[in-house]
Amino acid sequence: MATAGVSPIGGRLTGRLRAVLHLDDSPSRIALALAVGVFISCTPFYGLQTLLSLGIATLFRLNKVATITGTWLNLPWFAPFIYAGAVKLGAWLLPDLSGLAGVSAWLLIGTTALGFAAAVLTWIIAFGVIRARRVAVRPSSLVDREAAVAVTRIHRAVRGRLALPMNDVSCRQIRPPSPCARNRFVTDRELLHHSGTAPSLPDVMGAVIASRLY
Repeated sequence: MATAGVSPIGGRLTGRLRAVLHLDDSPSRIALALAVGVFISCTPFYGLQTLLSLGIATLFRLNKVATITGTWLNLPWFAPFIYAGAVKLGAWLLPDLSGLAGVSAWLLIGTTALGFAAAVLTWIIAFGVIRARRVAVRPSSLVDREAAVAVTRIHRAVRGRLALPMNDVSCRQIRPPSPCARNRFVTDRELLHHSGTAPSLPDVMGAVIASRLY
């Protein structure tokens, strides 16, 4: 049941605007989708504006809910005033035209100019409102989702790398040698220790290099 004093169309539009504030997207992208919808709502293609907004939102990967909501901001009882103002603006910009072709050109030029101005104003207001609301509710939510994902991956990588102890001198991680390396090192050391002759420098260096490589 509609609230007293509020039309059903106005109530649905208010509900959609509230839903837009809770969309899982950045404030700039939501504001851009709303602005594009408002621009489309000012075009003279009355009756096709919803389909046009849906197609443009799909083509440019905008938020469809926000784009359609912006299109619906131009309520039916506002359209005559917008189109009348667009014709007057177009006649002022192109005074040399006349006739049906002139009126059509005035309407197209006027709606484009009014739509662009309304879209810019919509973006500024929507971005400010959405950003202020998210700061008040969740101060940390202004971080871009992609940046947050990247930071999370970096933190996971750092935690994984810092699991091993660090060498205070070289600042490198001290990785435990593999069983193969330990066996190879012990074998070379035993051969040097139990050989009948004193180990030479090349033998010692070979054993050390072999223990490092394996």
